[in-house]
Amino acid sequence: MKKTTNPKGTRILVRALVLCLCAALLAGGAWAEGITDIGEGIFTELKYQTTLADGRVLLAGFGDPAGGDMVPELLCLNGDRTVSWRYTDKIHIRSRYIAAAELADGTIGAVIWPDRDENMILQFFAPDGQPTGKELRAAVSSDAYICRATASRLLFTDEESDYSYLLDWDGNRITQLPLPVMSAEACGVIGDAESLVLFGVMDGDVENWHNPGAVIMKKNLQGKTIWETKPECVWDDTAGSAYLYAVRMDDGGFLAIQSEYLGSDEGVPGYRNALVKLNASGETEWVCTDGLEFERRLCKGLTRCNGKIAAQFDSYEHDAESYILDRPLDFLWFDEDGKCLGNTVLRLTEADLAQLGEYTPEQVGGYVRIDARYEEKMVPMEDGLWALSSLLVTTGSSEGILDQVIVKVPEP
Repeated sequence: MKKTTNPKGTRILVRALVLCLCAALLAGGAWAEGITDIGEGIFTELKYQTTLADGRVLLAGFGDPAGGDMVPELLCLNGDRTVSWRYTDKIHIRSRYIAAAELADGTIGAVIWPDRDENMILQFFAPDGQPTGKELRAAVSSDAYICRATASRLLFTDEESDYSYLLDWDGNRITQLPLPVMSAEACGVIGDAESLVLFGVMDGDVENWHNPGAVIMKKNLQGKTIWETKPECVWDDTAGSAYLYAVRMDDGGFLAIQSEYLGSDEGVPGYRNALVKLNASGETEWVCTDGLEFERRLCKGLTRCNGKIAAQFDSYEHDAESYILDRPLDFLWFDEDGKCLGNTVLRLTEADLAQLGEYTPEQVGGYVRIDARYEEKMVPMEDGLWALSSLLVTTGSSEGILDQVIVKVPEP
């Protein structure tokens, strides 16, 4: 999706509903067991970026706490989902943070995608969220608006040109890489002090979705390839295989989800998957298909959390049975040796929102519809796996607000 220079054109603002809910929203952080409201104002969208060295989690995106133009917003949560600090940039209006990372010296670096067609903006913060005063213009234009951040490098991708640009946190361009990605969500980077591991990167014809061939590769910090591994089909009835997501393991190797295309039924594509263990050199150690034999939608993420591995998939079920329009997420769980632990489903229910005391028809005095959608990246925490869910709340007159909650993912 090409950049929209007028984000207000994509927003759905509420006026009548806000009058009813404004006091609750501006109070912020309604909490109930298993679900916490993290939105502030009437329009909030944050994405998980990283877990800091002290266990707090960092989210980045945009908000409009004053009910006006959207502004870049960072949110740092403690381990119990209470707010450690929140920072809103009121200077760069109609812009957003698209990436953030904890740097080697403990400071936090963040990337702003600006409203106007200009270069990306790099900002820096102390661990307590206070700006350091350092702000740079990066040597890459706002057209390359997909960004993956590590402690040492930034990888910007321009979907229009299928090129990626490797930069350091001083804003200097290191190199340009011909790295077309599977999709905006699927391309990922795992970084350390000396290298980057990239996955979800296309090998060959980027348009040929039926034979995607997304590889996993390791590069040094100057962009030179150290190794590259191409997946081979595990299943006999599939066409095309791709490493979509990967997580680093304690032995220096990686666990990757391998998705293989089966075909489509009435326009809905189907896939079979496998869990693959790679060593630190990218060589396959084992392949697990336990629990993955059945046709599923495309995998949407892989997360390591407290000794377990969770693979998430879109559900075939579109709507829940209440006024909450919810496309549930299916989770398939494994131990770190590839043993399948079972399946769980994440779905927001009327009872969840009742715990918060928000958005029920009784509270707002009329018809309400909740369109709940989950962010791709899950949030691993000490007490389990959590998901960010955006709630588009509308009344019968189609006015609405965009709030956000963080929800506990059930485990087997």
